[in-house]
Amino acid sequence: MYAKLLTRNMIEPVPRDYGRPDGTFVTNYNAVGNNALWIADGFRFVEECPKPLGNYRPVYEKRTDSIIQTWEAYTPEVQTVQYSKRKLRLALAERGFGTSFTFFLASSDELTLAWNDSLTLESTDPLFIQAMNAFATDKNISAETMADILSESISDY
Repeated sequence: MYAKLLTRNMIEPVPRDYGRPDGTFVTNYNAVGNNALWIADGFRFVEECPKPLGNYRPVYEKRTDSIIQTWEAYTPEVQTVQYSKRKLRLALAERGFGTSFTFFLASSDELTLAWNDSLTLESTDPLFIQAMNAFATDKNISAETMADILSESISDY
């Protein structure tokens, strides 16, 4: 593969069509055999290496005649998902857990207050995580079923 180095973590592969620096426009610019054009326009051969298992992102370094790819470990940002209380109750009720979930919420003042005070539920909220895990364990709900319930409960907002 040939590409231009944009940033240390991003390259631009040779495009299908390209407006060259001299003002000409080339269709099928990425066709096999156009290597001389690519090199003249600043594209370099990318020496790729296999991605290791886990959370890694590419790192590119420009050399005289090529771009070297390596990988660096990183911690991805945790994405917060908003759950709709109504959708959660409906998903639980469809599986026969509606009433038991109501009793579960009522079993703790902290859960009751948190439920009543919330417009939506956040996936990163420790109380939400703890409560859903406890409910799933208590009712012997499989991880797969719980994942389905939560995916059906994602808020539209």
